[in-house]
Amino acid sequence: MATFDGKVVLITGASRGIGHETAQRLASLGYAVVVNYARDPAAAESTVETVLAGKGEAVAIRADVTDELDVERLFTETTAAFGGVDAVVHAACSQVAVARLADVELEVVDTLCRMNTRATLLVNREAARHVRDGGTIVNLATSSVSSAQPGYGIYAATRTAASVLTRVLAIELRQRDITVNAENEVQFAIVCDGNGGVKAGAIQACAPYGNDTVSSFSRSVV
Repeated sequence: MATFDGKVVLITGASRGIGHETAQRLASLGYAVVVNYARDPAAAESTVETVLAGKGEAVAIRADVTDELDVERLFTETTAAFGGVDAVVHAACSQVAVARLADVELEVVDTLCRMNTRATLLVNREAARHVRDGGTIVNLATSSVSSAQPGYGIYAATRTAASVLTRVLAIELRQRDITVNAENEVQFAIVCDGNGGVKAGAIQACAPYGNDTVSSFSRSVV
């Protein structure tokens, strides 16, 4: 299996769940990991300690990914810590209480739009500005976009941003050989070219998303 010593990955929402698992997986392959978190420094430090215990490199950086200046600072501090950014995994998202469209509260809509749409835009914008040529950007998508499940309408609508921005950004960045993928909790795409690059193609099944997931999602980066 290829190793990626000297490569740097920034993972949003890395203090728990799929972000936490992805951090461990990529660290084991040689990536230096930036663990982004918003509210739980203890959980973020736990992720860092797990990486360090495995002889990897990691730092935790607090930043609200819905805040423009915080996201800019997150990338600036990542570069200061490790010299640059080779990969970004945007795993931070929000799924508040579901409700049928007729019953949904506007406050819930605003929360989901801010976290799932605005944050995705901000993180991808800075990733496009900072990821080194030949790098990788991976957005956490959701199968809810196509499943049309009652009660998940607003959630799915706000998460559509990940899929749309991924397709557009992949075209905009292809001249820099930057791969942009969107992966959800039930499938992922990975083809490693053996030189640290990733080419979309192979689709395989993986475990449903959850805190116990051994993160197949991380394979899109390697």
